[in-house]
Amino acid sequence: ELLGFSLLLVSYFSIVGSSDTIVSSVLNNLLPGPLVAALIGLFALLVIDRVVYILRSVVAKLLLHYAAVVLYFVFYVLLYLTFADRVRSKMTLGIQFVVHTVYLVLSARQIKFGFPVFVRHTLTDTYSDWRYYTYWMYRIIPFVFELNALLDWTFTATALKIWYWLKLEDIHHELILARADVVNNRYWKAWVGQPWPRLPKFYLGFLWFFGLVALIFAPLLAYSSYSPALEPNAVTYASVGLAFASFPELYSGRTPNP
Repeated sequence: ELLGFSLLLVSYFSIVGSSDTIVSSVLNNLLPGPLVAALIGLFALLVIDRVVYILRSVVAKLLLHYAAVVLYFVFYVLLYLTFADRVRSKMTLGIQFVVHTVYLVLSARQIKFGFPVFVRHTLTDTYSDWRYYTYWMYRIIPFVFELNALLDWTFTATALKIWYWLKLEDIHHELILARADVVNNRYWKAWVGQPWPRLPKFYLGFLWFFGLVALIFAPLLAYSSYSPALEPNAVTYASVGLAFASFPELYSGRTPNP
């Protein structure tokens, strides 16, 4: 559902055949109302699905599944009938339809096999590079971790206060980093008391240092006389005029630059 939410955000203008983009709409401080309504609907469905998962209610999951099938069918049929003459919209709609169909298939499997008794963190129960970096992407997206933690605490039977729940999440995060650090040390064979190899010192030390230096001096070079974007600002003409308020212009003259 999160993937479908992101795809709709970036592909809405392609679906409706508009020449605008999400960037231009944000710059103009005006987003299409149907896009906002669709995003709110998908987000509400995502939240309800998470709440049902926390409560482990198979009946609620089945009702939500039926409602999602009907809503998606109506939504995509209406969009297809509205923009059927636009080939690009058909392709984008097809991608959206496949993504939500995969969600419905996984949802049906969840209803069939039930909810797990013990919750395991898919991205953190075992270590691998793709799990670790996917988890980092999840943590750096603004407000996603906070919203998930607040929702889990609200609908989970726990004796912890919200602050202690967040502290527990931070402890879990630190343990994940510690395990990744241990795996990284084993990979580079950096044992205790031994100097680090040159390759990680190069890209973790020198390249980071070079990047920070470039970050400091690049703006200075961009606004200096050595900037490649700097062009001569030659005078092409001069003009002068004389007039009083509420009266026609008395004199005006223009002299081109020879």
